[in-house]
Amino acid sequence: MFVPHVLKPVPVYELPRLATGIVVVAAVGYYFVSSQSIVYLRYPHKVGAARWLAEHKPEIVVGVICALMGAITSQVLEKIWK
Repeated sequence: MFVPHVLKPVPVYELPRLATGIVVVAAVGYYFVSSQSIVYLRYPHKVGAARWLAEHKPEIVVGVICALMGAITSQVLEKIWK
């Protein structure tokens, strides 16, 4: 008979590693889901900074998410370890 094992609690010192892994997996997954192969068949109407922002939006979003998660994690860890 199959009986699932009980999950062991995660030690506090492993939480940053676990959170980092989750954030990296989410960021990479978001990048691959949002970056599709698109062929531009006509002259683009956007030029300069607007075009650059439109083309690099997934990378910018992932960078902001990672920066926020790092800041939040460091604040939480400082409160826990004090």
